[in-house]
Parts: sequence; structure tokens; C-alpha cells
Amino acid sequence: MRKILCVDDDEDSRILLEALLGKSGDQIEIKAVATAEDAVALIAAEHFDLYILDNWLPDRSGVELCRWIRVADSDTPIVFLSGVAYDKDKLDAIAAGANEYLVKPNYLALLHNIVDKLLEK
Repeated sequence: MRKILCVDDDEDSRILLEALLGKSGDQIEIKAVATAEDAVALIAAEHFDLYILDNWLPDRSGVELCRWIRVADSDTPIVFLSGVAYDKDKLDAIAAGANEYLVKPNYLALLHNIVDKLLEK
């Protein structure tokens, strides 16, 4: 069973991600949380095969969370899924260790392909 952690402060986005990724034919378990603090607690307790992060979280930026994840885990893929479309934010996320940066709401066609590609390792 593959495990994905989604970190997004918007409840509707978390529900949508769980629904979209849960319909995959693969065995995927999705956990979704609203804050970086909740994500850090889960990451300390469990192994995940993929992280999906929003860039703007209530308690720290997604880029800061990405940097923290990369210190603890240098291999697991990280995908940003954010409404922030500025080039600087995208470059900061990639520099922090993200594998991909998708912009809401234009991600639907790409998300499944990217998740499949990153989980096939």
C-alpha cells in the first residue's frame, strides 16, 4: 500500500485531493492535514511514499516544510500544489527540494500522471 500525505489548509482542497487520488486503481492510502505542525507529527510517526504540499500554510510556508522534510527524508518525492503561481515561489520550492510544482486549479490533468511517475520507483 502506497501512502501519500497531503498538506493543505483549505478543507475543500484536501477533500478534492483525497477523492481524486483515492479513485486511482492502485492501493493508495491518503492522509490529509491542514498545518505543517500536523504534517511534522505524522512524518515523525509514519513513512510516506509521496508528499503533496500547499505553499501557504497557516503556521509556516510550504517551502519551509519542504526544507524540513528534505533534512529528515532526502528521497521521498514532494509535489507542490498551490494557488501561488509566481515564478519566485516555484523556484524557491524546487530549490528547497520539491520534484514538481503545480498551480491550482490547472493541475487536474497533470496530477495523476505525476503521482504515478513519482510512485513507480
